[in-house]
Amino acid sequence: MKKNEVLENGKVVKEDRLAPAKIDAIEKVDAKVRKGAPLERMVCGVDSGFGRIKVAYRDSVKGDVNVFCLESTLTINKVCMDLEKTLYIDGVAHDTISHNKLTKTGNITKDNEYSITNMYRGLYELYKRTKTKKFIVGLGCSADTYKSQDAIDSLRERALKKKEIVIKEHGKEEVKLYIEDVFIQPEGACSIFSMPVEVDRLEDNIIVDLGTLNSLFIPYYKVPNMRDSHSSECGYDFIVKNLMVKFKGQGINITEEKVERVIENLAKQKKEVQKIVNEYIIKDFLGEVLTKELKEAGYSELLGQKLIFTGGTSARFAPHIKKVYKDALFTTNPLYASVIGMYLRTQKAVDDMAKGAN
Repeated sequence: MKKNEVLENGKVVKEDRLAPAKIDAIEKVDAKVRKGAPLERMVCGVDSGFGRIKVAYRDSVKGDVNVFCLESTLTINKVCMDLEKTLYIDGVAHDTISHNKLTKTGNITKDNEYSITNMYRGLYELYKRTKTKKFIVGLGCSADTYKSQDAIDSLRERALKKKEIVIKEHGKEEVKLYIEDVFIQPEGACSIFSMPVEVDRLEDNIIVDLGTLNSLFIPYYKVPNMRDSHSSECGYDFIVKNLMVKFKGQGINITEEKVERVIENLAKQKKEVQKIVNEYIIKDFLGEVLTKELKEAGYSELLGQKLIFTGGTSARFAPHIKKVYKDALFTTNPLYASVIGMYLRTQKAVDDMAKGAN
């Protein structure tokens, strides 16, 4: 491949296909949505992440891009804690209130049954909101997956293994959903559609996507440079595990789930607890771990590079990040920036294919 070309679902395309300048054209094409009745088929973006399930789609009445987020805590074929919270997928019971996140499965990519099952759950929730049963999915993948055509093909093959899925909630009728096609999308790079206005695409920037399991660092000059992107297992799960060790070092016996609840309700905690969390995030995680990863990714404060943070973990710790990296910028709505981009890029690909067929 030439220097400015990348792999896109099995085809070599110009890398500027990732450029945010394309967003206006996408929105103009996609604004022509059918009013009123459910769409025959729907294009959507799905991030069946290691921490949560995020979905983006176009509202068929108002034309707005809508998003929603679910806890990705499905447990497959286990004893369910609450029948009313049980979801049956092709006859197999799934507990929707388990604490077994994907981070505890041992998988480091999303090419696994858990992430695909969570994609099904996301599509079912989308059906409940729109009554549409046929979908074309823009499915998120890691940077490492996107660098390998074999890995892209493997994830797409797994996602399309079942094109018809029967889903049923306890006490409700079965629903058959159909997956027409799946486009594999690079998660962190897709956040360029939500870049803040302060970002100059003609300057050197680095996108910092702090996720649940991994963090991703993408050089960004004109377009995201996926070839030279750098990933590391230092996301939210890393923070939680290390905070648990910190607490135990202070004589506080605590579980990972309890640490998460402490973080989520930090303002309500005692000052001693707040101090443990804040000092770890600012000094240990951001000041040492993340700074080291940024240097490996080529970041230099002296060169004046902009750091653009995205992802749910970035949103959670935004005040801490601004204390360490005072010039840090954030994507618009960091929690949903990537999945909105996944939807927009998939819709554009579908529209381009339709034009080519005509």
